[in-house]
This record gives sequence, structure tokens and C-alpha cells, in this order.
Amino acid sequence: MAPLETPRSDKSRERPSNRITAMQRKLSLVNDPQLRKLTDQTAECAVCRAEVSVKGQVDYDLARWEEHKATCTR
Repeated sequence: MAPLETPRSDKSRERPSNRITAMQRKLSLVNDPQLRKLTDQTAECAVCRAEVSVKGQVDYDLARWEEHKATCTR
């Protein structure tokens, strides 16, 4: 018989490398001069003040932010 396992939250099951890459994406956002404000859900553009979702399949998903930056009116 296999020993019983205690259920863990989703965050505790993440591999350390997943948390590291999430923090690298967050750092990339924080260091972006076009960023005005960051939450775990949105990034606010300093140029146009639009709120762009950074919530995706991974924490601090950069896809929408990069798309916004490419089309943002400066």
C-alpha cells in the first residue's frame, strides 16, 4: 500500500524553476520604463495609462504586454 499524501495547494506543487521564471518575467516588467504600475493581474502603461492583463497560463504572462507596447501610441 502506498502512503497517504497530504493534499497541497497548486502553488506548492510548482517546481522551483517555474517560480524562478515567473519572477524573471515579473522583474522584466518592473524594469520596463513603459510600466507605470504592476499587480499580479495587470500592468499599467505609463504612456497611455491602459491596463493590460498579465494573467495567463503562467504568472506575469508577457505576451499581451509586449503586444500592447508594439501598438501603443506614444
